[in-house]
Amino acid sequence: GQSMLGLQSYWDAAYSDELTNFREHGHTGEVWFGDDVMEIVTSWTKDLCVEISQKEMSVSDNGEVNDQADKYLSSWNVLDLGTGNGLLLHQLAKEGFSDLTGTDYSEGAVELAQHLSQRDGFPNIRFMVDDILDTKLERQFKLVMDKGTLDAIGLHPDGPVKRVMYWDSVSKLVAPDG
Repeated sequence: GQSMLGLQSYWDAAYSDELTNFREHGHTGEVWFGDDVMEIVTSWTKDLCVEISQKEMSVSDNGEVNDQADKYLSSWNVLDLGTGNGLLLHQLAKEGFSDLTGTDYSEGAVELAQHLSQRDGFPNIRFMVDDILDTKLERQFKLVMDKGTLDAIGLHPDGPVKRVMYWDSVSKLVAPDG
């Protein structure tokens, strides 16, 4: 059987409902996995990036590592594919990342994400409508995150072909040192 989650029309409808909810009640919509999981994912991501940066810079151990974490993280530009409501990027911003971009092929998702990031005080996160299988992005990112896009692509009737296109696109978006 065919899953609805592979179809763009499903996501457009879902996000238009969430936008209405947000406008009427201030709801942020669904976090597709729990908040606690999101915090684990983002703090793990932060630790990993700091660790990689430390290795790259081979910092002498003088106990100033924590002060430097933000400096390390500012050099990481991050792309969140299928960003949805963008809350994962809010969490990364809280962890100290500053160069954050979220894309989604659903205009409703991007509109919702923009509203939420303004509301929650993260005006510097960039959101744009983009289809990873036909991406218009020209810059490369040191870190590309994806919490659901590949799953949704896998559920599409042309899943196998699209998966190859997906990896092809993603590999072009990842910076050489990413």
